[in-house]
Amino acid sequence: MIEQEGIRTSKPITMESFVIWEGDAKLTVTINVTNDGNLPYFGKIRSYVTEIESRWNDYSGSPYHFALLDYAVDHFILIMPKKTKTITGSFDGKLDHGNQTYPDISSDNIMIISVVNNMMPHYRVGYESTEYTQKYFARFVDQATGAIPN
Repeated sequence: MIEQEGIRTSKPITMESFVIWEGDAKLTVTINVTNDGNLPYFGKIRSYVTEIESRWNDYSGSPYHFALLDYAVDHFILIMPKKTKTITGSFDGKLDHGNQTYPDISSDNIMIISVVNNMMPHYRVGYESTEYTQKYFARFVDQATGAIPN
């Protein structure tokens, strides 16, 4: 399944992202998304705030890597052909994030992973056995970037 997805054609989207560490567990994320195609693009853009080495450990006691803290950006986007849209978001570790706060994050342990998903769902079978079949709708990722605070 991974090989099949690796050869699919994605939408003609380019993207760049930047992260500014504002200090005091705050950051600002800016993403430029360009529709290089000839048709309007409708999708969802998300910027995941992750800890490179997580505060949470797996069963063996080793830290997870790139664990999600929350979103800095979570928006629907419509981009007309040959146009660029700039999206800005922020993250404040001191605020509530699903009953969690992260006032102790540090700029050298944060990475923002931004993705643009096409809104057209695709029906997929994730797993099949004689006893169980997992089916779901997937929204394909058309572009992704990673950025660390500067």
